[in-house]
Amino acid sequence: MKIYEQYGRPYLYDHTSHATYDEVTREIADTGTVYSLTKVFVPPTEFAHEAPYCIGIIQLDEANLKITARIKDGIEIGSRVKLDAVENGVYYFSELV
Repeated sequence: MKIYEQYGRPYLYDHTSHATYDEVTREIADTGTVYSLTKVFVPPTEFAHEAPYCIGIIQLDEANLKITARIKDGIEIGSRVKLDAVENGVYYFSELV
């Protein structure tokens, strides 16, 4: 996972963007802790076929940065998680064992 810092604040590096990042970029671990979560029963149309599913806010380990991600069902707040995949701009996390 890659982040960049601008004006002293970390941001997730958008690997799908064609923008150039003149700021300092660095690799960080793809692990974190579930800060908050919710289960979505009535999703946007493009995700209707996947409902219900869980969305969580993940506090990344090596950056003062929280991201929104899909997480596997059964994971609780405070659980340790790792990045499994990034598909169409969606980050998928599962429990770290």
